[in-house]
Amino acid sequence: MWVLLWSMIIPWALFAQESEEKPSKGFVWEPVPLKEFSSEERKKECARYEGRYIGYYDKLFLVVNCKRREILGGEVIRDLMVKEQVKVEDVQAKTMIMLEEGQPYRHLPGKAEVTRSCSELAGKYVVYEASDIFFIEDCKRRLVPDYETYQHRLKTLGGPKMLVELNSREYHKLKEGEPLESIMPDVFKKLMISAKDVDIIPIDEACQGVENKWVTYYSKIYKIESCRKREVLDIPKFLKSPKNSGLLEKELTSEQWVSLPDGEPMDERL
Repeated sequence: MWVLLWSMIIPWALFAQESEEKPSKGFVWEPVPLKEFSSEERKKECARYEGRYIGYYDKLFLVVNCKRREILGGEVIRDLMVKEQVKVEDVQAKTMIMLEEGQPYRHLPGKAEVTRSCSELAGKYVVYEASDIFFIEDCKRRLVPDYETYQHRLKTLGGPKMLVELNSREYHKLKEGEPLESIMPDVFKKLMISAKDVDIIPIDEACQGVENKWVTYYSKIYKIESCRKREVLDIPKFLKSPKNSGLLEKELTSEQWVSLPDGEPMDERL
């Protein structure tokens, strides 16, 4: 115990002495420099991971010629994990530093990028680089104006629920069409009419059955945590992720929505 206290006192005394000798002119923050690795260390790290898939937080890479090439696109990642069943080894920051950054893959590594025709994409809901949702019709990409319209069309017209991700060639090959008509004005009319009769209920009652669940309310998506509704800000990104498929099983009632306080918004599934 005393050794610990003494080890804390000495550095503080030295700091105090230095402060007296050199008056502070104000704190200036400087970034911590990246650790330097020798050529031999880099070669060793490269040999360990060459040709293998590595994961760093929520990103996936393939190491090729000592470069880490990120795998982009939800469909590509899904095919690798489900169809190819590749093995992924999580790495630490030092590995990311030692391996140079390479060009990303937007298609399955080792296979040519496939450009689908507009007839193959017809009738599908698509996204491009986490942008808005589009519906492909007559070789044109028609903007889906809001999530409520997207959900309404799925329920009334059917169609695949999984969003298709376009590559650059496919996106620019499709002409821009007229946006789809939004159903939101009608929805808000119904909401305004029903809002008069909405009562605030106890928070534990509002939270019952939805705690730790992903829910919807009109054009919004929320995660309920600690009886607070955390809004998903990037809905296209959330919907195109395979890991979020099938999560939206509940819709809040107006009483629940009014009674549950807002929590910190979120950009994606945690």
